[in-house]
Amino acid sequence: MEKLAALVPLPRMHLVRYGGCLAPHSSLRGAIIPTPRQQGLDEEATDTGSPRWSWARLLKRVFALDMARCLWCQRGTLRIIAAITQGEVIRKILRHLKLAVDPPPIAPTRVRQEAFAWSSA
Repeated sequence: MEKLAALVPLPRMHLVRYGGCLAPHSSLRGAIIPTPRQQGLDEEATDTGSPRWSWARLLKRVFALDMARCLWCQRGTLRIIAAITQGEVIRKILRHLKLAVDPPPIAPTRVRQEAFAWSSA
């Protein structure tokens, strides 16, 4: 067991470590890492210096939706103008759009009885 426990990594530790010219702070790293243009990307990634990603960038990464551009004209940039949290206002908008106002009912959980059938012997 000791040998197996030694193979389990510590929590919140990187599993891959780079050294030499691939190390994060190596002065040679910029010479060997391909640029976005060399990788075939059209536009260079804009680094804002902030560790937080914008909502549009997160949606593009997760759902492959480019929410930074208008879907119809492909020119304008989109931005959040309001966050609606009142239930009645949301229902009114959904009714106007002829969409379902109430969420679908949640089915009751099913319990497998055989998982709890212990023998008393």
